Amino acid sequence: MPWKQSEPMNERTEFVLKAMSESNNFGQLCREYGVSRKTGYKWKRRFLAEGLGGLQERSRQPHGHARELSEVVVCEVIRLKMQHPDWGPKKIGDLYGGVHG
Repeated sequence: MPWKQSEPMNERTEFVLKAMSESNNFGQLCREYGVSRKTGYKWKRRFLAEGLGGLQERSRQPHGHARELSEVVVCEVIRLKMQHPDWGPKKIGDLYGGVHG
């Protein structure tokens, strides 16, 4: 017997449509689809806010980095390095307010 093929997007859509009907027990529905209640509520919230597009898989890549330097700071560091080729990262960082590489 062949394996049942299903797309994650179809599963999520089906889950959310069932979750929208008041007759279903939400906890039981989550168990049936093998997701936590937290995930179930997340999908339902996204569906209500964004429609079917809200059910798409989202990137887990961070939006930024805690130690990321702004473009202005990077340009200033490069300018200092070009003016003083013998200076290393410690000296430039000390001169430019503690920026270390």
